[in-house]
Amino acid sequence: MCIALDEKTGKPYWVYETHADTWSQPLVADGKIYINTNKSLVTLAAGQGTKRTLESPPGSNGYATPVAANGTLFVCSQSYLWAAQKGVKAAPVAVAEGK
Repeated sequence: MCIALDEKTGKPYWVYETHADTWSQPLVADGKIYINTNKSLVTLAAGQGTKRTLESPPGSNGYATPVAANGTLFVCSQSYLWAAQKGVKAAPVAVAEGK
């Protein structure tokens, strides 16, 4: 569950139920809120509503907070690291398993 609170009153602006385990902090970047769960990466429009703009499965459980840097969104799941830029198609890269 993700809750946006009014900083002065502490009252909720909105509540978004992820229906999945969330082990990381949401990321707010580029007018969007990114929530990485064990089922999907949820993208919400930032503001006082909870308009979901995109939900994409990361290929495996996601436990890390998404990171935005230099115009690229990085999302890590248990098996993949995604790097996405506006206008560029992202492709998963398998993480090498150590032995």
